[in-house]
Amino acid sequence: MTEPVEPNAAPPKAAEPQPTLEQPALGPAPRSRRWTAVAAAAVVSLLVGGGIGAGVMAALSDPTESDEYQALEADLRDAERDAARAEDDSDAPASTSAAPTSSSEDPGVGVVGEPVTNQGVTLTVTGAQVVDVIELNETSYAPGSGFEEYTPTNPDPGGKFVVVQTHIVNNAQVSMDLTCSYPIANALIDSRDRQFDTIDSLYKLRGNPECNDQLQPGFEADMTYVYMVPADADIVGFAFADATDFSNPSSDYSAVRLNV
Repeated sequence: MTEPVEPNAAPPKAAEPQPTLEQPALGPAPRSRRWTAVAAAAVVSLLVGGGIGAGVMAALSDPTESDEYQALEADLRDAERDAARAEDDSDAPASTSAAPTSSSEDPGVGVVGEPVTNQGVTLTVTGAQVVDVIELNETSYAPGSGFEEYTPTNPDPGGKFVVVQTHIVNNAQVSMDLTCSYPIANALIDSRDRQFDTIDSLYKLRGNPECNDQLQPGFEADMTYVYMVPADADIVGFAFADATDFSNPSSDYSAVRLNV
């Protein structure tokens, strides 16, 4: 039941307006403290160093006594302290917790006599040298048959042979025909970053595995790679990669440092 309204009653007072908090207008993100400090330093230098006209300066009292100056000076002190801390941090030595994985000068680069693994291939370069002549079995007789003959072979004019002896362990999932297939991608590299391929028919080289002699997973064998390069080439490295897995070919070569 509603209350009766008294006649001539004064209308209710309107609600007092409440103070509102204005939202800041959208604008650029606040500058970092570093740039704020730069601005503060510029203002302080103007106030103290005569950047304001002489007439204005004469009309001003001592600026160092003003609240604005004190605030700017405090900002400048904070900025200088932060800058000093940042400089100390940048001068601190980097962490050395991660040790190189190779005994060579460059991490990840092997040296002669050190096993290097690339996916399913573990390869050790046991020697590398320049030779004047290589011996190739140009007959159809298999090595060890007693009927094979090795023919001395010279490099082309202006070239030289570089021989790289290796020992290979097959840790892949399939067998490897080291001489008549291409289970291990490889290249010889000189100081001009040129990459050289091996000569053809490595199975003819004395001491190499025969053609179709499959190195099964878990087994190991010696393998010699021969390259013909320009006579003035300065050989600096041997690179190789596991090429047995066609579904996941390695795009990264492993390297061994040479000085030939």
